[in-house]
Amino acid sequence: MNLYRLFCGKLTIKRLINYILLRLEYFISYSSKTPFIHAKPFAASIEPANYCNLQCPECPTGMGAIQKEATTLPFPLFKKMINPLLPELFYLNLYFQGEPFLNESIYDMIAYANRQKIITNISTNGHFLTDSACQQLITSKLDRIIISLDGATEETYEKYRVGGNFTAVVDGITRLVRLKKEMQSRRPFIELQFIVFSTNEHEIPAIKVLAKSLQVDGLSIKTAQLTNFKKGNPLMPKNTIYSRYKLDKNGSYKRKKPLRNRCWKNWSSIVVSTDGKMLPCCFDKHGLYAYGNLLDNGFHSLWNGDKATKFRSTILHNRKSLPMCNNCTE
Repeated sequence: MNLYRLFCGKLTIKRLINYILLRLEYFISYSSKTPFIHAKPFAASIEPANYCNLQCPECPTGMGAIQKEATTLPFPLFKKMINPLLPELFYLNLYFQGEPFLNESIYDMIAYANRQKIITNISTNGHFLTDSACQQLITSKLDRIIISLDGATEETYEKYRVGGNFTAVVDGITRLVRLKKEMQSRRPFIELQFIVFSTNEHEIPAIKVLAKSLQVDGLSIKTAQLTNFKKGNPLMPKNTIYSRYKLDKNGSYKRKKPLRNRCWKNWSSIVVSTDGKMLPCCFDKHGLYAYGNLLDNGFHSLWNGDKATKFRSTILHNRKSLPMCNNCTE
C-alpha cells in the first residue's frame, strides 16, 4: 500500500480547507507573536491504554514514573472524545503512553474511525499479534501499524525491551504479513521501528536485512529520546548521526536542533489521555500542561480556552522555559 495514495484517498474538501486555515493561523500567530486559532486540529492521538507489559528503561510508563491507576479507555468514551473533532479530523494515532493492544476495544475504535474515513495508525511493542488480533486489524481496516523492534537478535533486543520476547515479536510480524497476503488486503502498512541506542547501533545493517526478509512495507531508524541527557547517558549512541544530542562548548549535551519559538504541533494536533485530559502534544507525558478534561468540558472551550492560549503564548515567546520542549525533536 502506498501511503501517499492513502493520504489522498481520505482527504476531503472540508479537511483540506481546515488544514489550510490551520497553516494560515499558525503563520499569523508566530509572525505576530499572538496565539490565533479557530480551525480544528488536523490530527489527534487518543490513548487506548495507559499501561504496558514491558519495562523499557527510558519510558516513563515502563519505569513507573507516571503515577496513574492502570486503565483502558471504554469505547463509548472514545466516541465522546473523537466526535467533537469530526469531520475535520484527518489522522488518528491510537496510542500515547501505554500498549494499545491491552485494550480489547481497540478494533472497535479502528473500525469507527475508518467509517469516518480517518487515517488510523497504531504503534505497538508487537507482543499481541495473534492470529485473531491480526485478522481483526485487517477487517477493521487499520491503515498503518508501527512495530517496535529495537534489535536484530534476541540478546540485543531484550537489553532495552525489558520483559520483551524477540521471537514472539518476529513471529507476530510474520503472522501479520502472511494474513495480510492471504486476506488480499493492502492494509495495514506494516512499518518496523528501530530506535537507536548504544546497545543496538551495531545492528543497524542487520535490522535492514531482517526487515527485508520479513517482507514488511517499511523500516524507520529513529533517534532515542533520553530522559537524562545533559551529562551524557549510557544509552546514547556513539555514532552522533543517530543521536538527538550534541556536546556544547561547556561539555554538556543539548539537542541538535535550535529551539525556535514556534511549534506546528500545538496548532495542528492534540493528545487525549485515557482519563480525558486534553494535552498539547505527546511530550507532555505527565499531563503538566493539560488544557482541561474533554469528558467534562466542550472541545472548543478547551481548544480555545485560557490554558491553551497561555501555553501557545509561551511557545511563541519563551519556548525554552518549557522543560518538555527542550527534549523535543521539533
